[in-house]
Amino acid sequence: MEVLEILPQPLGIEPCPFHDEVKALVKKEIALNMMVGEDNPNNDGELIHIDDYSVLDKPEFHKFRTWIEEQCAIFLEHVMGEYVQDGVIVTDSWINICDKGGFAAPHYHTNSYVTALYYVNFNENHTPTYFAKTTGVQIYPNTANLTLPHTNNTRFNQMDEVRPNEGDLFMWPSTIIHGFKTNNEDNRITLAVNVMPKLMTNGDYGWKVERLSNEDRTQVIDKRRTNKIWFRPDFE
Repeated sequence: MEVLEILPQPLGIEPCPFHDEVKALVKKEIALNMMVGEDNPNNDGELIHIDDYSVLDKPEFHKFRTWIEEQCAIFLEHVMGEYVQDGVIVTDSWINICDKGGFAAPHYHTNSYVTALYYVNFNENHTPTYFAKTTGVQIYPNTANLTLPHTNNTRFNQMDEVRPNEGDLFMWPSTIIHGFKTNNEDNRITLAVNVMPKLMTNGDYGWKVERLSNEDRTQVIDKRRTNKIWFRPDFE
């Protein structure tokens, strides 16, 4: 049987020319806010997210945020070939700190068009990010889910791991499943970013995108933490 590869998924990689400056800013941010970081529910304290706010909204990160938006616009226009009428905007950004034994379960980002991941502190002992095609085994989808088990390993049902260099910005369509396996060394630090075109339009229908204010974000976080809103029932 002849097999052709169709509809490949792009992964953009761009090293930051002022990485040392960014790394110093992120480490300072961690020192100031580590106490408010939240444990990842799939880990036992080895993976922490600082995500009560969008870190790139802070004035000291303006240069870095602008650079990320520029790179993501290039990715959309020149790699994916899409028309971006008015540039793109970082809508969410958060810091991930993973120690030895931590991992990120397979997931994708909702309410996002491009996902970006910046490797703040990363060496050869830190676990790289993997990317996987949809397997049907996604948690609580709100669309029809048709699943068959696998019997043979092929490149169409396995995952690809891509090892970054520290200071790399990875960019990919937000529908792509990703994560990382058990980490081998402390202090794996990344900054995750959700990006949207400022105008989501085909000319006839669409809307404009703007960042959440701190009040918008805090209101939802507070309601979620007090169980006034929820994503799934309490199964425990």
